[in-house]
Amino acid sequence: MSIAFLDEALQRSVEPSAPSTVARLIALRAMRDAGLTPTVFVAPILPELTDSTEQIDELIGTVAEAGAGNILPTPLYLSAASKACSSPGSAVNIPNCSPRTPISTRTARARPVVTVTSSGHG
Repeated sequence: MSIAFLDEALQRSVEPSAPSTVARLIALRAMRDAGLTPTVFVAPILPELTDSTEQIDELIGTVAEAGAGNILPTPLYLSAASKACSSPGSAVNIPNCSPRTPISTRTARARPVVTVTSSGHG
């Protein structure tokens, strides 16, 4: 399962047909309550929208509290051909970004797997 957003409005704008974050967290709790140890991808981490340390930490904490056993933070990968941030039909409007401005690569830094322990997340 993947959970990328705590901001429901942003989630609906990026994933309009997908289950809400609340629905995903309910499903995650149900898996935990059934004795499973689910792995959750925190994905995609979107440059300039969901990649601040505070946002990632809050999302990882929420997912850990809901019952994830492992959490894999995963940044959005864009091929070289798709790095222009204002391409026609783009689903996301990235602030301060023009067709000639490449998307930030700051989310490309490696993020570790977070293994959740009984005292909280790693």
